[in-house]
Amino acid sequence: RRDSGEGGFAGVMLKRGSEVAVTDNPGSFHRMGYGPEPYGVDARSLPLGWIAPSTVIGPATRSIGAMALSPIDVELVLDPADSARVSRAHLADLVVTLRDSTGRQWMSRRTAPNRHVFDAVPPGTDTVLVDASASPEPLRPVGDNPALVIAGGRSVPPIKIVMRGRALRFSSPQQKQQ
Repeated sequence: RRDSGEGGFAGVMLKRGSEVAVTDNPGSFHRMGYGPEPYGVDARSLPLGWIAPSTVIGPATRSIGAMALSPIDVELVLDPADSARVSRAHLADLVVTLRDSTGRQWMSRRTAPNRHVFDAVPPGTDTVLVDASASPEPLRPVGDNPALVIAGGRSVPPIKIVMRGRALRFSSPQQKQQ
């Protein structure tokens, strides 16, 4: 269903059995007969970054909803105070996930030792999480886990998460008691 002023999608394929309909430039399509069988949307024919909430469409349906997805880039950096004693190579051991408002977790794809991307995240409020349990150096994010509000189809600025190594503990030498 389009918002005011929003164009349709051309080239989306609808299937019912061996029949196929393809949407035109404004996104319109002609139904294939009037049988009681539902249509199917070929999700591969939707524009990149869009998804249909359901690929099964009832026979009387005249409009099909689609949802814009957003990519999210995450960069992990070491706290400058730790960069002399903690190797940047440990950033490659970290796993970055996203938890949406319903509690589902989304896995990122690593594009570099310290960079991750979520290719297609639906609209909603999400939290970025970093799991450092596989790193030999205990790393933790500085501050709270970033929370994001994602609006459909709108780009999200890249996220930078600063990681800090374990705290150093200093103690004064004990004096010998006599």
